[in-house]
Amino acid sequence: MKAHLLFRDRDLDPKAPLPPQADALIDDLRLNVIFDAMAAGDELIARVSPRVMLNTLADPEDIRYRQEITSESLDREDLVRELYSLASDAIEAERKSYIHAGFRSPGSIVFESVSVLKLLLGTLTRLRAISDAERGRSTSRGLRTLFETLSRELDDPFFERIRGYISDLSRPRMLFTARLGVGNKATDHVLRKPLPPEGNWLARAFAGKPEGYSFRLNERDESGARALSDIRDRALNRVADALGQGKDHVLAFLNALRNELAFYVGAINLHARLVELALPTCLPDFQSSEDHDFAATGLYDVALALTSGQAGRGQRYRRHGPAPYRHHHRGQPGGKTTFLRSVGLSFVMGQCGLFAGAGSPRTGAAGNVFTHFKREEDRALESGKFDEELHRMSVLVDQLRPHSVMLLNESFASTNDREGSDISYEIVSSLQDVGVRVFFVTHQYSFAHRFFANHRADTLFLRPERLENGTRTFRLRPGEPETTSYGQDLYARIFGHALPRHDTRQTP
Repeated sequence: MKAHLLFRDRDLDPKAPLPPQADALIDDLRLNVIFDAMAAGDELIARVSPRVMLNTLADPEDIRYRQEITSESLDREDLVRELYSLASDAIEAERKSYIHAGFRSPGSIVFESVSVLKLLLGTLTRLRAISDAERGRSTSRGLRTLFETLSRELDDPFFERIRGYISDLSRPRMLFTARLGVGNKATDHVLRKPLPPEGNWLARAFAGKPEGYSFRLNERDESGARALSDIRDRALNRVADALGQGKDHVLAFLNALRNELAFYVGAINLHARLVELALPTCLPDFQSSEDHDFAATGLYDVALALTSGQAGRGQRYRRHGPAPYRHHHRGQPGGKTTFLRSVGLSFVMGQCGLFAGAGSPRTGAAGNVFTHFKREEDRALESGKFDEELHRMSVLVDQLRPHSVMLLNESFASTNDREGSDISYEIVSSLQDVGVRVFFVTHQYSFAHRFFANHRADTLFLRPERLENGTRTFRLRPGEPETTSYGQDLYARIFGHALPRHDTRQTP
């Protein structure tokens, strides 16, 4: 059996490596805040969430398959949590039921497998009951297929066989046959149907003598007991293999089910936190990766909202047409980096099947998401800050592929404006030429104005809106790059008075 709750054709590989840009994405987009909110103290969810979120999907149909399950999970939280608890409790009970030893004889494997199957029988029975009740009600393809599979595989004959195996193999007496081989050594050991119960002492007293020869071991005959145990293990060898494989198969399914449900329980936990903050969420509409349009209303930085405990100001972000945006953005306090993170999170969260922090996002699926944010100075003084930026960009370029998304935050600002602008222009124009979508926030006027003057149809320029009285609205509007960053306004707001003007008059 397969869970198939994250992928249509396979189960989640919990040991799959993270993509090479994972550490940068986690740091730059503050994904750890989101992982913690999803886990809510659950260690398994904390392990699974990064692997699912960072290995994003690129096929819109795969994304929609997962979105359906996310949507149903949010609507039917109790059902998903019950399934997750059933699988988790069964696995934990199995783990505590015996000590996993390095070498196990066939007899111990049979005993262990029978004990585990007894524990799992209740879980499987409950899963069958849930499946029978829910398979006609489920709205997502993933959960509907899961319930149909469970109802089909865990049918009445299955439970009859399991209970029969448990009963037969739990009896103290076993019957097996063997042939005499070379040197009169026993060979071809075969376990037979169990002997009938011996009955009470009265029945045993009046029972007739058994057919054939028999013997009894003395209680102190250790050598004889070891020899008999060896013969017994040979007879149980094939049974142990089959029973052990059956037990491992059931446990593997429950582990896969628990791992994949962990992601959806994490989605429920995260959604509940955002609902408390009265923040909107929406499952993005992802189109083919060739579609580079981007539209979103109510866009916000989910990590900032979770850490600040406030909903912040709403955002609106739209892009239509071949490439230019029609854009209206009211950002949370924090400015350009907050905006850039909100865009990046809409891709990372949306393309793993989660909801995004926005009202109605629509865009083409990204081949992958990369960040190039400014870093602190190298404390070891092995390289300058500008060298580090160039090296990091070189590494990213080797990993990029068409239709990826690149987020740049004040890149190449560690050198002078002219040199940094030239490098930024060459890199960004080259990325655009090969089909990489670039979101760049910068104070490099020369770079921005050069792009603006070229009138590229695939480029949009946004700048913060300021009213005539200097009030900042936290909206981003299309507009020509400006030469000023309004540092004087910041000085006045922080220090409480205007920046003193330089007097050029000559004193007598």
